[in-house]
Amino acid sequence: MIDLDQVDLAVEQLAEARVIAQNATPPLLRAWLAAAHGEGLAAAGQRDDALWAFDTAGGLLPTDPADPSLPFLFLAGAHLDRWRGHALSRLGEPDAIDQITDALPRLPTEFIRARTSMIVDLAYAYAVSGDRDAAVEHARQAKRLAMQIKSDRQLRRLNGLILPAGGPSAARREVVEQRHQRTSAKYLATLHELQDATQRHPLQPPDLFGVGGLTDLLHLAPQVYVGVGRDLTRQRLEADQVFRFANGPIAGLLLHLAARRVGRILAILDQPTE
Repeated sequence: MIDLDQVDLAVEQLAEARVIAQNATPPLLRAWLAAAHGEGLAAAGQRDDALWAFDTAGGLLPTDPADPSLPFLFLAGAHLDRWRGHALSRLGEPDAIDQITDALPRLPTEFIRARTSMIVDLAYAYAVSGDRDAAVEHARQAKRLAMQIKSDRQLRRLNGLILPAGGPSAARREVVEQRHQRTSAKYLATLHELQDATQRHPLQPPDLFGVGGLTDLLHLAPQVYVGVGRDLTRQRLEADQVFRFANGPIAGLLLHLAARRVGRILAILDQPTE
């Protein structure tokens, strides 16, 4: 009934069942009914009554919870603790994480459906606590198990999981924010370089991509070339703007090409004309 959203009816019938079973059934069954009632009360949002019902179930649980007449009821070991953890998760209680995490290793390995349900509960509990990463991780684990055992019930629960907003965790968000700040600062510095570009020496252009000046890129050594043979007034070249290529692979190639022409190489950097 709880899964069918008939919570109030489920709480009412479980309360009536507890009254009927009060003096005529074994303690194990009464403990089970109290825990089931507690789950219904948690689904209805009645926190105090739900926790009281689970306290009652723990008090009714016999020392030896294995009853041959009730082989289908399991409350020994981690079973009652996991059930209480499920109720805490429904209530959005912070204690749900510790309650379920403590019970999970104590659950027998053959109870795969119960384990899947507990991991779904943890996904919900972490989502309520605001830990998106942990919620996503447990949801993925639960989905794999639910698909293996073909549990439509747990898959429906996972489909209803609402993750906390904000994307990555706080620590990850801080790293991303710092990275954006560094990138923005670099772009601003580049803009300033562009604004001052016309005032710079032509052999020292703005370092836009982490590369040095043209002379550094080509392994060239700027030198004054005397005896320029033609009029370069349109380019407004000064003496220290004319350079000779130094030794190096690129320089050798350029000198080889220059030997095929009359005259000599004169490297003229692009600059505003008159």
